Amino acid sequence: ILTNEGRIIKYPTSEINIIQGGNTKGTKSTILNEKIKEYVMKLFIFDETNETVLLGVSNNGRAKKTYTKNITDKKRAQSPMLFFNNNEINGKIVSGEVFKDEENEVLMILTEKADVSLLKINKFNKVSRAAKGSVGLLNLGKNEKIKLTRVIELQQLSETQAQILVEAKRIEDDLINNEEFDE
Repeated sequence: ILTNEGRIIKYPTSEINIIQGGNTKGTKSTILNEKIKEYVMKLFIFDETNETVLLGVSNNGRAKKTYTKNITDKKRAQSPMLFFNNNEINGKIVSGEVFKDEENEVLMILTEKADVSLLKINKFNKVSRAAKGSVGLLNLGKNEKIKLTRVIELQQLSETQAQILVEAKRIEDDLINNEEFDE
């Protein structure tokens, strides 16, 4: 589980209770800091291997990549630990992705201005979960920010191109509508 504050918690899915009946509140997954309005940004379910990596991406085009095996397993409903430092240099984390096969998967990046980039991440070094820094992932234009990311398998890229264009067009339309509203 990755939060908007760049904190992460990892535990086996076997710790999640199976709910039988509609009259329950569910299972508490983690402890969030309500004072700073922390929320769950992304949930990952994956089979962990020695090569599985987590990539955190900020709005400023910075990234941090680590092996998931380097993230300490915790118990369900505990506080997450820091993974990505939200600060002036790094920016604010906006997305996270789990890669199972860096050689055959690419990162699709969509900016607020509806620019789409595809990037292989196997060239970036992995660091420990506790490392404070990040690397430049993408050079962004002035006042441009990353909106979202997705992992795409290379073999699915041609199928996905149409979906990318539809999403880019929707975001572009939203930006145009917002600019008209501001005027």
